[in-house]
Amino acid sequence: MHNNIVLKYDKRRVWHGEEEVHLTSREWKILELLAKNQGKIVTKEVILEQVWDIDENFVDTHAVTVVINRLRKKIENNMTEPVYIRNVFGVGYTFGE
Repeated sequence: MHNNIVLKYDKRRVWHGEEEVHLTSREWKILELLAKNQGKIVTKEVILEQVWDIDENFVDTHAVTVVINRLRKKIENNMTEPVYIRNVFGVGYTFGE
């Protein structure tokens, strides 16, 4: 749990406050990766390797940005001042730091 976000890893479910948030498979995988690495910077390359390369599909880092933005729309209260998923400019993302 982080602030108002609760993740149930065994059931692949997430709640924002009292409301369950429905995520796509990729959104869940990224959120899980970031949450399990809370306090650490996760690079876009690591996200690509962990989320996309398991299917052996080559994708560029823009795909990560697109899914991160969709994920933020679902879990952030204010997109312009994210609390949960934050950019580390030029490097990647961090969760809740």
